[in-house]
Amino acid sequence: MILGAMKAATTSLYRWLQATGLVAMPDLKEPNFFTQEWSRGQDWYLSMFDGIPLGIPAGEASVSYSDPNFSRLAAERIHDLLPEERFVFIARHPIDRLRSHFRHEVQRHREKRPFSIAVSSLDSPYVQRSMYGRGLQPYFSLFTPSHILMIDFNDLIDGEGFGRVLDHLGLPQVKRPDDAHNVTATKRRYTPLARWLFEIGWTEPLGRMPRFLRQFGRSIGTRHDAGYETALKESQSAAVPDHVVAALRTDVVVLESICGIRFDWELG
Repeated sequence: MILGAMKAATTSLYRWLQATGLVAMPDLKEPNFFTQEWSRGQDWYLSMFDGIPLGIPAGEASVSYSDPNFSRLAAERIHDLLPEERFVFIARHPIDRLRSHFRHEVQRHREKRPFSIAVSSLDSPYVQRSMYGRGLQPYFSLFTPSHILMIDFNDLIDGEGFGRVLDHLGLPQVKRPDDAHNVTATKRRYTPLARWLFEIGWTEPLGRMPRFLRQFGRSIGTRHDAGYETALKESQSAAVPDHVVAALRTDVVVLESICGIRFDWELG
């Protein structure tokens, strides 16, 4: 399971593992079974992996599982059903991730507040999703730590991180695909049609269509928007409130203590 973090190349890793042919990943990247979709039952969840040949590892990538508001319950449910599960968590600089998350929501017309207001509360989802220590504590308390691989975002994108993921999963080394996926900063704003398709879950299957069809879809599903572009620029440079930075700094200490890794993040 790719636990997260949200806006930390989880979609890219999911697609890269799919592309190797060594791991079976369901068409639905984020089943969210152990959080939002628990009531659907185990048969619904397991049906996503129907037809996988015996001996081929399978996985998924629901970033809600590391949301601090749900991670305790998710970890307990996963442990009950899959006590030997292996996890991958991509840790991106908490403030960089927070900024990208804000842009993601603005692009989808779900966030209309200025950046400084949207991230001012510790209860903000932008801040909460950057609390990696809080989100992962339940997993480190329930699972063998060696089953949880922590990868730095920069190492995954520019270093040997993908090879470490393959090692963690007991897979042979193969070349990492070069393409990146779901990079918000390179996107135009969604049109109302694209937002509707996103909300009903159609954007993931559309994203697997041939390149020329994806390009055509982007041409009619997104548009240049001066307000959106202004919000992007603001989110890249606007200061994060001091009390939020202090809380994130404290959470990094928690993260480093539970996973035994030192993260070289400058938080101001």
